[in-house]
Parts: sequence; structure tokens; C-alpha cells
Amino acid sequence: MSELDAQGSSYPQPARLVAIGEQLLPYGAAARPAAAPLANWLRYYSYSSLDPAHEALLRRLGSIVRALDPEASYYGDRRFQYGPDKSDQDRARTITFLFYGPLPRERVVPVFVAAMADPEEWIRDLAAAGLVQYGEPVPADPRPFSERVVSTSPRANEGALAEFRSLDAPARTQRIRSLLASGNERDAAAVGRLYDRDRDPLIRSALLDALSDPAARRSSLTVLLDTRIAVPGDRVPFLLAGMGDEQPEVREAARRTLLRCGPTPRVLVPMLIAGLESGPPAQRPSAAAALKEITGRDFGLDAETWRLWREAKLEGEPPQLLLPGPHHGSEVPLNADGAWWAICGPKGRRELKQVPVFVRLVNDAVLDAASEETGAEAVARGCEEPLLFLRNVAGLKPRALTEGTVLPIQDGVASLRYGTEDLAVRRFRTGESGFRLELHSAGRTQTLFTAETGLSGDPEPWSVSWVGDLDGDGRADLLLEATEDENVGQTFLFLSGPAPPGVPLKLVATYRTVGC
Repeated sequence: MSELDAQGSSYPQPARLVAIGEQLLPYGAAARPAAAPLANWLRYYSYSSLDPAHEALLRRLGSIVRALDPEASYYGDRRFQYGPDKSDQDRARTITFLFYGPLPRERVVPVFVAAMADPEEWIRDLAAAGLVQYGEPVPADPRPFSERVVSTSPRANEGALAEFRSLDAPARTQRIRSLLASGNERDAAAVGRLYDRDRDPLIRSALLDALSDPAARRSSLTVLLDTRIAVPGDRVPFLLAGMGDEQPEVREAARRTLLRCGPTPRVLVPMLIAGLESGPPAQRPSAAAALKEITGRDFGLDAETWRLWREAKLEGEPPQLLLPGPHHGSEVPLNADGAWWAICGPKGRRELKQVPVFVRLVNDAVLDAASEETGAEAVARGCEEPLLFLRNVAGLKPRALTEGTVLPIQDGVASLRYGTEDLAVRRFRTGESGFRLELHSAGRTQTLFTAETGLSGDPEPWSVSWVGDLDGDGRADLLLEATEDENVGQTFLFLSGPAPPGVPLKLVATYRTVGC
């Protein structure tokens, strides 16, 4: 009994109270004095609403209290009473205390009925839940539909949802359209809540249709951002139109929706450039801001420069290296469609030539669901067995390539031979798990790569994947692969032609891939 009078931070939790009650039940009438403190703790833990985490425990505690004191003699205590003179907290505690059933029906139901007139909506909702539990009729909820949808009351939510579900498809569509067109934030929140409950494709269609309606666009954008519903490419023009809205907040919402919920950047970038080039003047700043966020480039409102960048005709662009095969979408440049230099052909018959490359969307086996295609694959026309693609590298000419040989790595050394020249790439350990790669050629040494980590086991975290003369100067060039950890891979192209005097090679381009 002393534990039931605990003070301060040592309040017994519901599970402990049930355990105490279970121990007292065999004592029958002798344990009756414990009913009052147990009932008081039940009332304490019944505050404000039904707690799913404790509901089973509190129901069991209520049955224990009822067994210990069937007449509920403790109920004469004023703290258990419901009345307008009580605080909101005390009235709510009394209603939920009764919900857990320590009193007989004839004493409980009149209290629930009285509480249906409580000035607080949430207490009325608790009383309604109690009446439902006892099979009693519940007065109709007088609140507007949207208010019931967004209410914290499960009764209000379920009633509104049932009302919505009872409508046929045209009526549900009309209800959603009306809510979106009202311009009321609560109505927009109600649409989002309805979609979250059922993921109804009809609501999704209504939201996307509303993008074309200037009156409903703002609410639709709000819901789309909250629910992250994907916006297909055929609805992007409506988002672009929203980016030219006279209201700044609508323009910003349209831009954010486009970036978060729109098509992949690869699909979106050409649409934005077209909008910047020929769209209404009001939408162009938003289109330029979106392009900057996606690409990391900033050409402002200059549509011609954006177009030249997209077509890879912008002078002064850095060298680019791209590997064939599927990749994460972010690993393939957004302006990759167009002409690239490529090493084509089977080993021993490779050639360097310019080829047209197009990028197709593919399923990303690591990141995508079965129906998604956020990955990207560079495909070259007229290039058999492509080894790599290059762009913006000076001095390249179409020709047959002379290639060298690469022996397997042994003891951290890759031995290479090109013509009469013998080369070696040696790996040296640095620190606990770091390493350094050095090129040794004709008595000269050059560091090609350093990593702080990565050398933690077999196999070696690097390789030389190709050696040959790519730039036509008669000296060996290298394609090196190395990684610092198992999730990030890097490919480096070293050319001899642009290297400064006394240095064998110069790093010209890098390609980076991420596992997940």
C-alpha cells in the first residue's frame, strides 16, 4: 500500500499498478481499501485521451478496481466527479477514467451524456468515444467537414473519412476540387489528410488537375509538397505556369514542387531551359533559380548560354570523363547528350573517334523501386565495346590506338609495358589503412593518388585498367581506378602530352561513382 502513495518522481507505472492489483485480488474484501488509490492512479494515467500504449493495461487496472470494490464506494470522493466547476484536465481525466470501466453502465452513461455538452471539443470527443463503447447513440458532429478531418479527435476523423468514402467517384472528385478551390489553409490540410489515410488515386488525380486552375493551384501545391506526390512530365507546364504567378508565395511553391516532386533532373533541365527561352517573363527568374539549384551552374536569365551548356558547346568547360553502363542519375552529367570522344572496339583493335551519345533513363538497382527509372546510362551509336567517353579534352584526333599491356598486381605493384618502355605503379602503405600510388618510369617517380583509408584487406583497392597512347604523342597514357572505401569508386585519366617538363603524366579528368 505504501507504494500506491508514492510521491515525486517515483510514481508507479501502469504495468506496476496492474502487478500490485493482481497480487491483491486473492485477498478479496480485505484488499478493498486498495481500490481507492488504484482508482486514483487509473484516473491519473487516463489524462486527456485514450493512450494506445497503455490501453490494455488501463483496461485491466479498471477491471481490478471493479473486482476489489464492486460498489465503487471511492467514487464519492469529489476528485472523481465530473462537473463544470472542474478544470479541463480534471474533467478529461474523469471521462477517460470512466471509459476504462470501473463503474457499472447505469452510472457511467449519464456522465458521458452530460459531457457531450462540455465546452471543450476534445472532452466531447472523449465522451462520444465512451458512448460508442456502450452502444449508445452519439449526437451528430456539427463541425464542418474539413474541421473534422484535421481534428485531433479519432471520432471526428473516422466520421469524416466514412462520410468521404461513402461518396461515389464523381462526388469525391468534386469535394476535393471544392476544398482546393476555397483557398482555405484548413481545407488544403484536409485534402492532404484524406490522401494520407487512403492514398486514393482519385485524390492524386484531382490534385494534379488542380495545377491547371489558378484558383486551386496554391492549395494543390501545398498538398503536393506535404505528401510528396510525384508530378509527371505532362504536368510540368502547369508548374512552370505557377512559377510565373503574380503571387510570390505561389511562384516559390511551384518551384519547390518542381524540384522535389517533378521529373528527374535529366528530364527537367531541358524543360526549364525551354521555359527560360520562350516562357512568360514572370516565370523566367524562377526557372533560372531552379536551373541553378539543379546544375550548380549560374548563367542567370541568359537562355542562350544555358542552351550552349546543354549542348556542350560552351567554351572553357572543364574536361569530362564518362564511363559506359548504368549509373545513378546524379553520376551522369545533365548535359551528357551529344558528341563525345570514345575509345571503341575490342582489345587489340581499339580506336579513338567521335561518336554521338544519348542518355537513357534506367532503373537504378540500388535506389529505385521496380517501376522507377532514376538511373542513367550513356549509350553511344557506332561504338562497339566502348571503354570510356571524353569531352573537352584538347588535342584528340580520330585514329587507331596503340596499346600496352598491364600485368596483374603482385605485392602492391602493377607492371606495365608500352612499346619499349617499362613502367610500374607501386602502392605504398601510409598510416593505419591509407595508401599512396606512385608511377615509376625511366627513373622518374610521380605520385598518382593518395588515400587516408581504403587499404583494409583484399583485394587491392586500385588497378590500372588501360595503358596506351591516347593523345598521339608516342608516350604512354593511363586509366587508373582507385577507391578510399568500398562505397566510392574513382577513375582517373592521366595523359602524357599536357604534362609539364620532367613529369611523366598529368591528371586530365576524373569520374566518380557511389555504391549507394
